[in-house]
Amino acid sequence: MASNGLRVAGNQSSAAGNGRLAAGNGQIATSNGSLVAGDGPLVAGNGLLANGNEPLVAIHPSGAQLLHYQQNTAQKRVFQSSNYSPRRRLSVPTTQTTTTPKNTPNTMATDPIPRPDEDFDVFALNFNSKLSSDTAGYGLVVGDVIPLATAIGLWTTAYSADLANAPVAAALANTKNTARIALTALIRILMGKIQANPTVTDAKRELANIPVRDDTRTTIPPPATHPVGQVDTSQRFTHTLRWRDSDTPTKRGKPDGVHACKLCYKIGGPPPTGPSECTFAAIDTGSPYVMEFEESDGGKTAYWILCWVNAKFEEGPCSETLAATIPA
Repeated sequence: MASNGLRVAGNQSSAAGNGRLAAGNGQIATSNGSLVAGDGPLVAGNGLLANGNEPLVAIHPSGAQLLHYQQNTAQKRVFQSSNYSPRRRLSVPTTQTTTTPKNTPNTMATDPIPRPDEDFDVFALNFNSKLSSDTAGYGLVVGDVIPLATAIGLWTTAYSADLANAPVAAALANTKNTARIALTALIRILMGKIQANPTVTDAKRELANIPVRDDTRTTIPPPATHPVGQVDTSQRFTHTLRWRDSDTPTKRGKPDGVHACKLCYKIGGPPPTGPSECTFAAIDTGSPYVMEFEESDGGKTAYWILCWVNAKFEEGPCSETLAATIPA
């Protein structure tokens, strides 16, 4: 413990387990006064409060400051917040990141299973009905649908009881939620089997409200329009280029199917007749592009030709040739 700050060193846990980090009327740390004090627990839970180089977050009892301690630095940063409420829960930031494995569907955006209970009930009953009446047509066997029927029965009983006693029985809601979780997991397993079976027709998938996959790849054609460019010469030995699309010259942004803008230039001499007479400058995904020239090029004319490219770097038609003096 340093006299002027709080240090949490090493890659060790500050607090773990089921116990509370601090409770009661005592002080957690004192450095020329109380840093944190209060009548209730600062942090409680089953996980680690802080581990390694992650920051430790605490709430000042006045509710006016958020104290943020960075481990291994003994440095305190105070963030003032007039809108901060001491009732707001704070989570300990973590440096871990979550990555989605390849070929894993985004169930949050395209999940065919409805979230509201009433919609989920209709979906689940229909799903069970279709698979039970045409088990072989969905590439399944009787052993696949028997657990589904059992889970449907548990769900229906729990859901009906919850609807009848919703105002007074929280325990029934817990039973219903448990039944729904089990049923949802089973539905996803059966969906996976059905989707992996090439003999199941799309018509049967639609009857059971199973998503029909579109395996047709969309071909992106070369751009059909061209950039409209402008050259800013307000800085010495510098050209700053900005561009918009020829079909929408009053709007920013690239047209659909366009990945970037290709820029080519030529210094001095007669204007180029095409990109083949120019020097490649860049492929830039966003306007503007800044080109700094040599001092020896000051006073010369630089010509620019731009064109759109798609994700396969196929080029569209070229822009008109831009001419601008390199300011000395």
